[in-house]
Amino acid sequence: MNENKKYRVRNNTSFDIAVRMMDGKERAIKAKSFFPMTKDEIDYIASVCTLISTNHLTIDDPEDAKEILEDNGIVVEDNPVFMDDEDIKKHLRASAANVKKWLDDIEFDRVLFIRIKTIAEEMDLPASKMKVVEARLNIQE
Repeated sequence: MNENKKYRVRNNTSFDIAVRMMDGKERAIKAKSFFPMTKDEIDYIASVCTLISTNHLTIDDPEDAKEILEDNGIVVEDNPVFMDDEDIKKHLRASAANVKKWLDDIEFDRVLFIRIKTIAEEMDLPASKMKVVEARLNIQE
């Protein structure tokens, strides 16, 4: 992996994120935008905060992302934080009992829960499933 290569690190949230870099300078990453960073900078951020491990900041290229995340001890496989919208929809299409089990297995993550709830609302799920989703996620806006 080229140490000078810049990776597009994307802010997946609806709010700006400020990070202090290794050189002491602060960088503001606007909501839904990206900032180019080297692997060393990404490794540093991953070591001092949870913005990357919680998927608030992501690396655009999936192959590079997987390698960099694994280098930092972040497990991507079967981690709901790293699910894309289609994976979430697949789980929400299951029976209400299976949706409940899936949601119960997820550790609390406010951003992920808001994402799941938004997708569920867009899917126009039956009332029984929406009740399960709302009961588990219980998010106050």
